[in-house]
Amino acid sequence: MPHEGHLTAVFNVFAYLKSHNRSRMVFNDTYAVINNQFKEIVDWTDFYSDVKEPIPPNAPQPRGKTVEI
Repeated sequence: MPHEGHLTAVFNVFAYLKSHNRSRMVFNDTYAVINNQFKEIVDWTDFYSDVKEPIPPNAPQPRGKTVEI
């Protein structure tokens, strides 16, 4: 759920892009392949099994793949 701090971060990104007119944002729609760099693999599905993202009823329909951060 976005908060005011998230909006400030978005404004900072756009301010940076505006002041660096040769810069751009590039999005890659392929999923990342992450090699296991962690010593212990933890499955959080038991802890967060019923968590759902709150999506407003007036949200637009998704037009592509889901985003992984």
